[in-house]
Amino acid sequence: MKIKLFTMLIFSSLSTIVFSQAKGPTIMVMPSKDWMSANSFAREIENQGSIEYVLDYSTALIKSPTLNQVISKISGLFQDRANSFFTIKNLQASLDNIKRDAARDAMSVSKSGLSIKESPYDKLMKVAKADILINIGWTTEVSGPKKKIQFRMDGIDPYTGANIANSEGSGEFSYSSEADLVAEAVLDKSDNFFSRLQSHFDDMNANGRKISLRIIVNSTDIDLETVYDSKELSSIIEKWVSENTVKGRFSTTDATESQLYLEQVRIPLFDVNQTALDARSWTKSLQEMLLNKYKITAKLRTLGLGQAELIIGEK
Repeated sequence: MKIKLFTMLIFSSLSTIVFSQAKGPTIMVMPSKDWMSANSFAREIENQGSIEYVLDYSTALIKSPTLNQVISKISGLFQDRANSFFTIKNLQASLDNIKRDAARDAMSVSKSGLSIKESPYDKLMKVAKADILINIGWTTEVSGPKKKIQFRMDGIDPYTGANIANSEGSGEFSYSSEADLVAEAVLDKSDNFFSRLQSHFDDMNANGRKISLRIIVNSTDIDLETVYDSKELSSIIEKWVSENTVKGRFSTTDATESQLYLEQVRIPLFDVNQTALDARSWTKSLQEMLLNKYKITAKLRTLGLGQAELIIGEK
């Protein structure tokens, strides 16, 4: 009863968000990096000659029943109060999808030898395609038969990696299960967290989500200064980006004859069919425009949800 009561009170501010949107945000609850490291679910792997620190979510879900319970309870708190308007992405299901698709385990290497490094975390983000990640971590203090927890919860934008909300605190010693203690502490001390989530959702609805776009030329026949219809190719691309972003918002941070780098590119949340857009699906339209209108071939590569590259001159 305590959890249900707190759920209704604290999540009341979220009702105006989710019911005012044509589609609600997707959320995935997952353990924080600190929790994964503290509980020995981290390992090192070699990725194209570089050593990476990898979080082993699959093993964590198998070996920690409490983690599964915490994820389920926190996910349920979001979904129950929003009358299922939130789409909850399941961490285990996303990991299973990666395993079933062997192509996701392969690194993307172009014909020219240019390569893009994609970590297991980036692959997970591309498969899950959540609007917001809820990272939860906690430590437990034991006193006889009683326990109390200290937690930290972060809301992360997976497109940019930005921390958009955080909350932390501790509960009281109790006979309750560890998962229940985490859920109660989260509900009891997270008003500001949900307020920040609302601000982020409002900003995305009004101004689009942020991605970055890199154009690279790998051709001896053309470059970004080549003229088509009285305009340089770089200007054609920037004009298309301006016309296909929310309020024409983006920043050009690098522009040469062989490379164009755009940041803070604000793409719509959904296309005309109300299908969620990410860096790949949005940039795909630019790739098709270049081919159909100017007969320019380009290879599309992505890193995670929020970074796209078009390599002009490759197929």
